[in-house]
Amino acid sequence: MCHSNLSSPEQLRVYNALHAMQLPLAHVIEHDDGIICDTYERDPPANLMSSIRPKYLMNIDLDEYLVLDSGPCVGTAEDARAHQSLAKPPSIIDFLENTVSQQGVGYMYAHRHTYGTSGYTKQPSSPSTMPEFYFLDERVGNCLRTDPHISGPKDEIPETVRNGDAGKIIMIAPFVDDAYNYMGHFIDFANAKNGNTIYPNGTRACESLVEISIGANGLRCRPVLPSTPQHLFINHYVTGALEDCMKKGRTAQSRRRKNSMTGRTDGECRFYHPGTSEYEKHKQFMVTDAVLVKYGAVTRNRAAEIFIL
Repeated sequence: MCHSNLSSPEQLRVYNALHAMQLPLAHVIEHDDGIICDTYERDPPANLMSSIRPKYLMNIDLDEYLVLDSGPCVGTAEDARAHQSLAKPPSIIDFLENTVSQQGVGYMYAHRHTYGTSGYTKQPSSPSTMPEFYFLDERVGNCLRTDPHISGPKDEIPETVRNGDAGKIIMIAPFVDDAYNYMGHFIDFANAKNGNTIYPNGTRACESLVEISIGANGLRCRPVLPSTPQHLFINHYVTGALEDCMKKGRTAQSRRRKNSMTGRTDGECRFYHPGTSEYEKHKQFMVTDAVLVKYGAVTRNRAAEIFIL
């Protein structure tokens, strides 16, 4: 809960609901000393891994969604809401089964695309009514989803979008056993498997292996950007509103709050908000993409079933 604000009744409600859930829906791990937030430690407990023996494993945050979609940018949120008719999303498991069976690899890399406030100063709606993504349609990157980052000075570009290889890895059995080495972002991925990683379009993610001073074997994959659209990717909803972003940045128990170089500062929040000077400087890198909006109603209904909201 490092980025959460438990003084918010809505977030506290979901937090309590998670605690009431059982495997396989949820397994809550808590630390009362704040160290977990400072070190960014994400290794799954050994007893949990041995009991569930997953075929696929991925580290994904509560503000992230793994999305399977075949098209490029999808209209505005307003247009998508007016024409939403999707009852059930496609199967990510089926996609992985088909792709992995053809490639015989151990890891799949998914780009992470960062969404901003889409102009909202205050939260557009209660999560009990609709998920935040139902209202948000502007993100960093390009429409083909091949390049989710912006190059620029550290004092102008948030770390989240400055690192072009800060997506995440889906581990595939039997390589799931390597979870303790590879639970971080791709930029931390010491590739001990000789480039055994692909993008969702089937192309290899590694151009070559380069020597580094850290990691399991002193090697790291030098990632390359794919040249064709990626059908499986992560939507990262940094914030649903400017005020909410600033409040979380000031109160969350995260290393990001304590680090002026990587922290979620007021400046980073303004970077994602149209009309601010920070946003206007780089607005040419923002695109309209409401790909998840069509899942608003079905997600809300499913959440109500799981969390008993």
